[in-house]
Amino acid sequence: MKLAGAGSSSVHVWDLAAPGVVTSYLDSHTEDVTQVRFHATHADLLYSASVDGLVCQFDTSVADEDDALLTVLPIEDSVRNIGFIGGSHLYAITHTELVSVFNLETEQRVVDRCNVRQAYAANGIEVDFVVDCQADAEAGRLLVLTGTSTYVSHTS
Repeated sequence: MKLAGAGSSSVHVWDLAAPGVVTSYLDSHTEDVTQVRFHATHADLLYSASVDGLVCQFDTSVADEDDALLTVLPIEDSVRNIGFIGGSHLYAITHTELVSVFNLETEQRVVDRCNVRQAYAANGIEVDFVVDCQADAEAGRLLVLTGTSTYVSHTS
């Protein structure tokens, strides 16, 4: 079993059966890494998200960074959170509340930086921030969990 973490712009991988860091990927991101996640069904595939606006896919069975780096997905904005929709799609939430979805097989963006605030406002729903996304596998869709910062005071 593997474990991954990040420090600054570096990604580190540990194998729980071996002492110490197994490998580190030091040059793929230029700014702070905000999240690392292993693929839902492929245990050796690791995804890292960063403030630099990139999501990188690594094959953690390969130690050399140049060979391990399989894909770079351009989110084009500081990435706060990533996750999977089944085993075939990845979603990315930016610090500016934009949501993108990529098909992992084709590396194509299938949802292009959706502005959640504007999309909900068009339907009369107030949204200040995206909390997270949740995949609804049965329906084959992505549920976007949102919130508001509206404070309602009550005085008696």
